[in-house]
Parts: sequence; C-alpha cells; structure tokens
Amino acid sequence: MTRFTLSRRARTSDIDQSFPGGRHNHRGRRLGLLAVLGLLGAGGVALMSAQHSSAAEGGPPSSSMPDDDHDDEESHGSLTAILEASPEGSTPFVFSVSPTEKPPMDSSFTLIDDGSSSDTTMIKLRREKQYTFTLNLPDDWMLDGISCDVENDDGGSQQVNGASAVIDYKEGEMITCRWMVTQKMPSIELVKTADPVTYNGAGETITYTYEITNTGNVALGPDQFEITDDMIDGGAAFDCGDDDAELEVDESVTCEMVYETTADDVTAGSVTNTAMAMLGDLESDEVMATVTYVAPPTTTVAETTTTVAETTTTVAETTTTVAETTTTVPATTTTTIAATTTTAAPTTTAAPATTVAPVTTVVTQTLIPDSVEVIVSGLLPVTVAQPSATTTIAPTTTATAVTVTAQALPETGGSSATTATLAGLLISGGSALAMALGRRRRSLID
Repeated sequence: MTRFTLSRRARTSDIDQSFPGGRHNHRGRRLGLLAVLGLLGAGGVALMSAQHSSAAEGGPPSSSMPDDDHDDEESHGSLTAILEASPEGSTPFVFSVSPTEKPPMDSSFTLIDDGSSSDTTMIKLRREKQYTFTLNLPDDWMLDGISCDVENDDGGSQQVNGASAVIDYKEGEMITCRWMVTQKMPSIELVKTADPVTYNGAGETITYTYEITNTGNVALGPDQFEITDDMIDGGAAFDCGDDDAELEVDESVTCEMVYETTADDVTAGSVTNTAMAMLGDLESDEVMATVTYVAPPTTTVAETTTTVAETTTTVAETTTTVAETTTTVPATTTTTIAATTTTAAPTTTAAPATTVAPVTTVVTQTLIPDSVEVIVSGLLPVTVAQPSATTTIAPTTTATAVTVTAQALPETGGSSATTATLAGLLISGGSALAMALGRRRRSLID
C-alpha cells in the first residue's frame, strides 16, 4: 500500500524539487499535483466499491473499532446480531450500542426480519471490554427472549438484561446473539347467554350473562371493560367487572343484565338482541341471542276416575248354645172317659141287663204344652188336657168308665217326631177301644 503524507509546513521549494522542471516549469507542477490527487481519489473509490460488493454478495455489513495499540486492519473478535420476528414483515427494529469508540463503529444499527439477510449484522470487536447491545422495541411488539452463544471462548461472559445483551468480550471470541420478538395481538371475545330461552307473555324477566375473555397473546388492563346491548338501556354502554380489571391470556370477566318482555315482544314472537364488548379502542365481534315466545298452555281439567276397592267383610260365625231345659210332668195323669152303652129293649121278654166291664187303655206319651185331641172311631171326640185333666162323657143308657193313664216323660223340646208318636199311640188305643165297643154292641143286638 502506498502512503502519501502531506504537511502544511512543506516549502514550495521542496515541492518544486519533487517534480521535474523545478520552479521554472509551473505547468508541470500543476500536472503533478493533479496526478497525486487522482491517485488518492481512485483508491477511495476502489475501497467503497469493495465494501459495496461484499454486502451485495450476502455477507453481513461490518464495522470495526480501532484499537489504540493495533493497526486498523487487525481484527480479533466479533458479535453477530440476529433478529427473529413473529410474524415476519417490514417492521424495522433499531439496536443501540454502548460504549462507542472511534469511528467507523456506529452507535446503532437496524435489522428487519422480512425473510432476507437484513435480519443479521456482524460487528467487529477489537478491545477487551464490556459492550451492551439493546433492542428498542416498537410499542406493538414484545420481547420473547434473548439467547447468546460463543465460539473460541476465552473467559468472557454474556448476560441478558431485559431487551439488552451485555457482552464481556475477551480477545478472539466469536459471539452470536438472537433477539426473538412477537407482535402484540390483543383480542377479546364475548359470549352471551339468555335464561330462560323462552317466554310466555309480557312482563316476564330474561337474564343475560356476558362473559369477556382475553383471547389475545398479551395481558390486558388494568382498565374498565364495557358492554353495549341494543336491548339494554337503549344501547348505552355499561360496565362489566371492576374498573381496574386485569386479564391475563385466557382469563375472563363476567357480568349480568336483566330485560323485561313487552306486548310487542309477544306480537313479534321472539326477542333478539346484539351485544359487543369493549376495552378502550379494542372491540370484540358482535354476538346475538334470541329468546322465543311460546304461547301459554291451555288449562284442561282432567277427568278423574276413582276406583273403590271392593271390600269383603267376613263376619265370624256365632254359635249360641241354649241350655237344655227339662220339664218334669207329674208321673201319672188319669183321664176318665165315659162310654155310652145302648140297651136294646126286647119285644116280648126283657133281656137281663148286661154290664160291660170297664175297658182301661193306658197311653204313654211325651206331653207337649198344647192339648191333644183324640178322635175315637164311632164315639164322640175325646179331648185330653195337659198336664192332667178328666173329661166325662155322659152316657145315653149305661156309663162305662174308661180310664186312660198317661205316664209323663221328660220334655225334650217338643219335636214333631214326638208329636207323631203320641198321636199314633192315641189312635191305636182309640181304635182298640172302638173295636171292643163295636163287638159289644153286636153281641147285644144278637
């Protein structure tokens, strides 16, 4: 490399002696000065062209810091800064550098993550000292993190402090740091529900519940969330939650409002309203809720059939035992029955009187309380009284006494069988008596 040194104290004679022709050749001197200036200008243009060509080939632009103890061309280490933005785009990100040294090291640089090499730069480091590289974040971006790694580690260190990378540089270290950033995308979502979902007439109450959720990627607040609903307070905004509410990502705040149905709602057949949530300039999408009118049910009196269960009552059979009663009748009852004897008068000679021996018939019976009538064939009725009686029948001519003796028996209740037995005995006795009397009459007639 050719070095040119100019001194303001150089004499004209010195310059003149440097060029052929001396002081007498003024034109030659002028031509010599122009040649020197031309050489200097050509070298500067060549240097600028070389730097531009290096940047065009994809290599990172570079800057260097001169070292008081070394020549400008000497280089011992570097820092490579890389920007990773989500999403990629044309947003410029400015970095500041401190401390700054003598030129050509700049105090700042800019990176853009648009998918090209503009997201990377390399800075040459020459002196062992601490450097700080700080990202100045735009308001709508947030820092996700910084990571640094080193090659040729010689005992230096790399620390992260907020949006800054603090580099304690040691000679020969090749350091790479990445700044990862994400664009802030605040977002809220409104969910609205109604209870009940139907109404039957005017004057009924519908309760609306509003839930606001932070669906973005950044915390919201502290601030006042608001709701607008075209069916509540004429559509005026009302507060939802505390006035200093803070919502982290995916957190929610809830509030309620009440609406009363009208006759127009009954006519319309439904109530539909539209609501939206707000936080300053941030707004949610509009949401709708519809509550449907249902005519009240018709009252019907249901026919009621009552079935009475059939009840069977069993009455216990009752047996009544009547004590047996025994009636004692006097042992002997004597009944005297007068018999009629007809004496036939002879035509010529009177026949001697004939005496008929008394006929005695003994009837044994079980007496009953009532009287027993005994009919004797061919004779008048004979009545036997109970318990004892004597009946006398006056004879026409001769009375023959007939005595009927009845022996009393214990009374057993006076059954019909006993009565029949008694009647049979009396009839038998009467028949025998009648037959005897008949034979007697025939014998007298003969």
